[in-house]
Amino acid sequence: MDNDFAFMMFASEQMGLTDTHEGRINQAIKYLQQGYDMTNALAAAGLTTADLTDYDIDRLEAEV
Repeated sequence: MDNDFAFMMFASEQMGLTDTHEGRINQAIKYLQQGYDMTNALAAAGLTTADLTDYDIDRLEAEV
């Protein structure tokens, strides 16, 4: 499994290391867990409120 590219991309996205929508959401969640407020967490992850879906908002609000 060490050489499974798809798995490695999935894992990177889950850790917030990729420049995809899901990766940026996961990165914002990490910032929230570190104590950032919502506005700063989104900005640090390269997101704005216009980028968020209802599902994204629910996930982010569950972290605060």
